Amino acid sequence: NPVLNSAKYISNYIKDEKLKNYLIFQTMYIGINPYKSSNLYTLIPTISQVYGLWYIKGGMYSYIKALEKVFLEMGGNLHNNTNVKEIIINNDFAKGVVTDKGIFRSNMVICNSDFPYTINSLINKKEHKDGYTHEKIKSLNYSCSTFIIYLVLRRKYKNLKVHNIYIGKNFRENIQAPFIGSIPKDPSLYIYCPSRVDSSICKNNEEVLNIILRVPNLSFKKFIWDDKLVKCTRNKVLKTLKNIKGMEDIEENILYESYLTPKDLKDKFNSFYGTAFGIGHNLNQIGYFRPHMKSKGVKNLYFIGSSTHPGNGVSVVINGSKLLVDEIIKNS
Repeated sequence: NPVLNSAKYISNYIKDEKLKNYLIFQTMYIGINPYKSSNLYTLIPTISQVYGLWYIKGGMYSYIKALEKVFLEMGGNLHNNTNVKEIIINNDFAKGVVTDKGIFRSNMVICNSDFPYTINSLINKKEHKDGYTHEKIKSLNYSCSTFIIYLVLRRKYKNLKVHNIYIGKNFRENIQAPFIGSIPKDPSLYIYCPSRVDSSICKNNEEVLNIILRVPNLSFKKFIWDDKLVKCTRNKVLKTLKNIKGMEDIEENILYESYLTPKDLKDKFNSFYGTAFGIGHNLNQIGYFRPHMKSKGVKNLYFIGSSTHPGNGVSVVINGSKLLVDEIIKNS
């Protein structure tokens, strides 16, 4: 019964509170509220436990560099730091892009910017927007955002694995907080420690951590991610970490720290409302009901990314890219 929410579905089978909350937390992988989202997403913890998780040495950036290498070897031209201002559409055909460094003509356009941003900012005429008016874009259901702290620490923390989940108090209240416009008071955290398995990303005696906290997206106007809010949220996360046994001294061992906020996601990555996971995955926004890869109104215009079919998450978007290639070949 896909209508039953993930939390309720898990609770039907798991009675141990700690294990139940751990599994419920994992269904938030794609930025959805587990107390309202379909139990289809209970497959996420199931698949990760049964099949395991893969790691690329050097992290995901090494995958990006590998793609770049292959692209250039195949004769492609890469224009970094080039801002696209408009997709050129003539007679219902995509013909290239206008950028801040000139016009690039092509016989096809594949757009991987966030779909809502693309529709609002890169396509000018209403008849080319596939029925997505500005009002419709605003009315869609959106995922939450994230606040991420990136740390390099001067010593190892042996109690950490690669993937770690910390479950805070008042679990249900704090898990639902980002979806109703609040920052969790006693947050549950995802703590990623790639240096457990990858010695190439830091010195032998150091540790690398990414700590991820779910927070409201920018559709909730009361939060302005200025230095004051960043510092307050940072301190809340570090206070939580220091309460974990074996990590009491984490703050005094910080060699480097930086942050990613919803504002960064909006300003740097053109993510609509600064979401971390694009358009939400409620039942009327998945499968056929999600924005399609192929434009309905413009020939040779294709979309890919978190907000399009098949959905968000790195592995899903990568698989979506493969599906897009098949679609392009079929239409060529």
